[in-house]
Parts: sequence; C-alpha cells; structure tokens
Amino acid sequence: MFLSPMDGVGFGAGGSGLTEFPNLTDLHWRHVAEAANMSLSGSLVNTWYDTGDENGLAGTGEADIVGSGDTRPTFGAATGPNGTGSVLFDNDIMSLNNMSTGLAQPYHFFWIMKQVSYTTYERLASYKTSGSANGNIGHQYGSSPGIEGRFGNPSGVGNKISEATLGTWVLYEVFANNSTSSYDRVNNGTKSTGINSGSSGPFIRFVMCGDDNMSDLPSHFDVAEAVHCGGGSEVTGDDHAQLMNYFRDRYGLTIS
Repeated sequence: MFLSPMDGVGFGAGGSGLTEFPNLTDLHWRHVAEAANMSLSGSLVNTWYDTGDENGLAGTGEADIVGSGDTRPTFGAATGPNGTGSVLFDNDIMSLNNMSTGLAQPYHFFWIMKQVSYTTYERLASYKTSGSANGNIGHQYGSSPGIEGRFGNPSGVGNKISEATLGTWVLYEVFANNSTSSYDRVNNGTKSTGINSGSSGPFIRFVMCGDDNMSDLPSHFDVAEAVHCGGGSEVTGDDHAQLMNYFRDRYGLTIS
C-alpha cells in the first residue's frame, strides 16, 4: 500500500473550484473544522456543530459535539492539511449524549486526522450503546504508533494498522457490520479485516478523542473532518469515488 502525506500545495481552504462534498445517501452527520461550524471561546471549542447537510435522515441537526471546561480542544483556522482548519485534541474530549438518532451497525466513518503523539489505549473516538456494549473507532494499541477498530466488545482485538504514520495527515476509514467483514484502512488502501464482530445496538453516546465512560483522556489527535454514514450500508461505488475525490481535492491527500 502506498501512503503519502499531504503535498502542502494546490488548493487552499475555501478556494474556488473545490470539489463539493457529495450527496451521500446514508450520511448521518458531518463535522468540518471551520469557525462557522463552531461555538468558540477564543480558540477553545465549546461546540462543534453538525454541518446539517444530511440527506433528510432522522437526527438531522442533532449531532452537535460538546466540550467543557479544561477538556475543550483547540481550533486552528489553518492548522489542517492543505491550509484547512483543524481541531487539536491534547488530553481533551467532546461528546454527543442522549442521542435520539438510533444509530446501530452497520456504520461507516471517515476521518481526516493526524496522530500527534501516542499513549497506549487512547481513542480517536468511542461509543456506548443502549445494551451497555461499547466500541472504539481508532484505538491506539501497543507501545508503538498504530491504530485499530474494536466494535461491540471492549475485550475483542482488531487488526493494528501501522500505516497511520505519526505526525502525518491521513484518511482513516472504519466500517463496522457485525461481522468479520468489518474493517479499517488508511488512505483508501488495503482493508484490515477480521476485526471482532461484536453486535452493537443503537448509540446512546458518541465520544471524540476519549473513552465512552467519559474518563481516560490521554488522546492526542488533530482532526480536520469527521464523516459518519450510518443506519444503512457501506459507502461504495460512485458514492465512495466521489467522496475520495472530495478528500483529495480539499485536503491535498494522495489517496489511491
């Protein structure tokens, strides 16, 4: 698999001619690191709002992620890939609680992110479900950089992906389908399948850069965009191709 960092040139944030975000059938929420999508106290992020461009799904406008106190992450208007914005989590956490969206597997996540440093067991994201099950979406595993997906069963182990190079902006993709066909991958490369297939009921809490029990806050990630497609099926075909075009154009990533 070929992994490339951003090229750092070309299209800038907000420039003309950018590829538009596609109209995905099962888009459930989307968070883009732009000041217009946030409530800020200086550079601290109080709320990271859902962009609201879902295609008429239940829960539209409800997926606002909230931080508080000293655990609020920091927004930078041009600290992301290709001159875009980003939200830096440095022992910070944001959560979406008491969800009425009814999300359950299958779901499909796409993250434009950079792992800044690593601590064993830190999470890019996690969730809790109505049946008390939980899972991790981008779990730092071991004492060297590498992330994995763990779904529905916290004791289950996924496949560690080391291609998410420390300090490099990448697309990290996670698909969970209650089966061993669940996978994660970096930059649309080779799928890491065989992840434990624990069943996951509807979400009642989603946590960005922390554990679902709202503790354990050693996560160190920079996030430029998070896209969640849920309540449907895997994003494939033209939808996936258009999404990759958008990511390549906006963020300057080389995605095979």
